Amino acid sequence: MKAIEWRNNRLIILDQTLLPLEEKYLELNDYHAVAEAIKTLRVRGAPSIGVAAAYGIALGALSIETRYCSEFLPFTSRYQPRLPPPAPPPKTCSWQWNAWTMW
Repeated sequence: MKAIEWRNNRLIILDQTLLPLEEKYLELNDYHAVAEAIKTLRVRGAPSIGVAAAYGIALGALSIETRYCSEFLPFTSRYQPRLPPPAPPPKTCSWQWNAWTMW
């Protein structure tokens, strides 16, 4: 059972709100859906939340149409505010959050 998988430019997550009674996977194809999955605890655990958020940024980046890095990077920052952690990061994850917000 994989909790998170990237397949064909989509994020496949195990809906953890249904465990242990049901094993259902959700196919997310934009960063809004990833943010909602994080906020509704369909993704749980600091490592999984971090990975899902990173994939959410990747999904958002896929929609940016430009050939130049100087034009691409400013667009990526608009996805950060939409994908915050659902709670303040624990002390052990603070370096990841700081690195993410500096990006």
